[in-house]
Amino acid sequence: MKDERTTRPPFSHKKDFMAKRPLYVASSDWHGQIGAWTQAPANRITGDSYFALKQIVDLCIELEVPLLAAGDLLDCDRPDSSTLREIFQQIDYLKAAKLPLLFTQGQHEKAYPAYLSLHDWPTHLHGDTASYALPGYKYLYFHGLDHHHADHLQEALKKIPENTGVLLCHQVWSNFMGVGCEGSLEMIPHAATVITGDYHKHLKIKVTGATGQEMTVLSPGATCLQDITEPAEHFAWVAYDDGTFESHKLKSRHVFDVGISAKPDLDAFL
Repeated sequence: MKDERTTRPPFSHKKDFMAKRPLYVASSDWHGQIGAWTQAPANRITGDSYFALKQIVDLCIELEVPLLAAGDLLDCDRPDSSTLREIFQQIDYLKAAKLPLLFTQGQHEKAYPAYLSLHDWPTHLHGDTASYALPGYKYLYFHGLDHHHADHLQEALKKIPENTGVLLCHQVWSNFMGVGCEGSLEMIPHAATVITGDYHKHLKIKVTGATGQEMTVLSPGATCLQDITEPAEHFAWVAYDDGTFESHKLKSRHVFDVGISAKPDLDAFL
């Protein structure tokens, strides 16, 4: 699965300018590492996170839009040099295409300065607001928060600017997880769209926020399998200027699910 190319392929198509236009691609939980599962013998399941990121970057370049990445982009706070090289190579492609990369950190890779900030192109959104404009469209304002423990989350959420259009974050929300939660999505003020990492499932829900605003909450989900119990299919979100969002399916490692309840089933399987 290693990316051997030195140049990108030509775009497969161009969007019709009379149709809806893409604004950005949203992803999270790359869990960049050599092997998909560190417990695998001799780390034999390798290259999955690299292959997924390559597809996400290709999509951004094809659509000519920024990439938003909501934390746990690395699998640990001391990543190996091979993984940083692979990720920085993909960032080089975004830089060459002049497409921003806005990111926050999850609990897996938190470091200050952030490892992705060692590259001169990405923008770390922790506590800061960045903006960009598309021709003929108003500014979209982005606010980002790195992962916060429960006792600090409420104070961080109070500092979200009123003009925030998109909040990029990485938290254990009670709306998704039953244990170890740090807060609820209803605590978030102002933002119209929330892109959150941590939950390894791909979904979209509607929630009413702390200031009464209706929020669209996007969980991109993990980009590759971290455990056999996780969903086998992986996606990124594509946001459009008409307020809609579409799932973009990533090519992933095949998972075969076989049910064996009797000896004939076992014989057939073998």
